[in-house]
Amino acid sequence: MLIGPSMSYPRTQRARIGPRGAPTTRPLVAGRQPAHAFRVAIVELGRSQCAICREVLSSGHDLFAATKLSLPPSDPLLAYLEAAMHWDCYASWRHRRRFARAAAEAYVPDPGKETTPYHASVWADDDVRVSVAPEWVRDDGTRSGGAACVALTEVGTFLEVDLRNWRRWVYTPPSWIARHPVEAEALARVQPRLADRFRSKAALLMGIDCVTFVQRCRAHDAAEKEKERYLEERRRQTWGRYVAEHNAELRGIHRRLLAEGFTCPRCHRPSHEPKLEEGSETKKSAVVCRRCGAQLDRGYFG
Repeated sequence: MLIGPSMSYPRTQRARIGPRGAPTTRPLVAGRQPAHAFRVAIVELGRSQCAICREVLSSGHDLFAATKLSLPPSDPLLAYLEAAMHWDCYASWRHRRRFARAAAEAYVPDPGKETTPYHASVWADDDVRVSVAPEWVRDDGTRSGGAACVALTEVGTFLEVDLRNWRRWVYTPPSWIARHPVEAEALARVQPRLADRFRSKAALLMGIDCVTFVQRCRAHDAAEKEKERYLEERRRQTWGRYVAEHNAELRGIHRRLLAEGFTCPRCHRPSHEPKLEEGSETKKSAVVCRRCGAQLDRGYFG
């Protein structure tokens, strides 16, 4: 589950922390895909420790975690990727600004440098980054997109806003949205600029060719489905080769057992006429003990 500002959990319960450490501002309903599919950090409340102060995390703590960072592989701050920390510890952390900028740049890349087709960056400056995902319908009928995504470079948090509520959101007091005073301060600095530059949903979508956007998303979906079909076929072929080798070897083992007899490794009783249950192209054969009915594959015979 996502950790919220006023929720309480048993000490041993596992919790999920999203990019901003709180539920998104646009609740997701069944059948609707989020505009951005980010990983979440898994925290064992009562066992996991804050990455900064090393205190054990409990249900009464507001937590922060970054699930993406735009940093070189050798950067030591990568050790804090997906690491949960107290909001108070994070707010006063000496590396917070560099860490936060790396997180914001990973969540919302510069315009034209998006890593997936499902969102388009429309604005980026020193304080805030904004991307938009117009709503569209997948081939299976599920809806995706329909959200604006705001990344605050001062704190590294990521807020997802329903496009239908954008105008109301930019005039909402920051204290109603933010999880911590430092986040509220960062949001208060950028909200007036966002309200002036993007006064409405139409203003956000003005810089995007929505038809091309949807075509690109559908083409990407089709490519992903084709890739999955290819991998499934490879898995089926690999399994088929393994089953054919297994069944051929087990037939030889069965002939030897008929001649020599064997003691069942399950019931430990001797049997002179073990039965061979033939498999198929996808099902493994088995030697069946006539005394206890145990089905034995080649692993039982060395």
